[in-house]
Amino acid sequence: MSYNEKTAHYNLPQWKPEDKPSRQDFNEAYAGIDTTLANKAEKATTYSKMETDSLLANKVNLDTVEWITLSLQNGVTVAGGLSPRYCKVYGIVYLQGMIVANTLQQITIGTLPEGYRPSEAYIMSYISNNDFGNSRSGNISATAGTITIYQKTGGSATDQLCVQCCFPAAQ
Repeated sequence: MSYNEKTAHYNLPQWKPEDKPSRQDFNEAYAGIDTTLANKAEKATTYSKMETDSLLANKVNLDTVEWITLSLQNGVTVAGGLSPRYCKVYGIVYLQGMIVANTLQQITIGTLPEGYRPSEAYIMSYISNNDFGNSRSGNISATAGTITIYQKTGGSATDQLCVQCCFPAAQ
């Protein structure tokens, strides 16, 4: 081992100017990255399978479940009469609706209550009515439940954004 420090999250080697990196250091670091990515991919596949199994096995009709209207924050408004709403069915949270963020800056559009939050940060995309080639992205915080849309360049602050996703609720 030709290094004395590691990164905080993935324990990757960090060298000082006087250190001499070795092939073994790189091989071990790449093996660690490979294992971490494989575990995350397996978890994502498990989530997708869980969502599908939940709907198919239980023959869930989302038109018949009780939806809760999301309280919008920071001047975000409803678009097209489709108020953002959420529900939880067999441990899977569903979120859907249309909004106008009224800004191109990063903005929190709403907050999910405990019991409807993901177990870890959830990344999602939003499709805009005027900019199909360049959708905005956002995330849902696992700890705070905040739904945030990231800053966008181009387009219009009054573009309508489609919000639609599902994820496993934290246990």
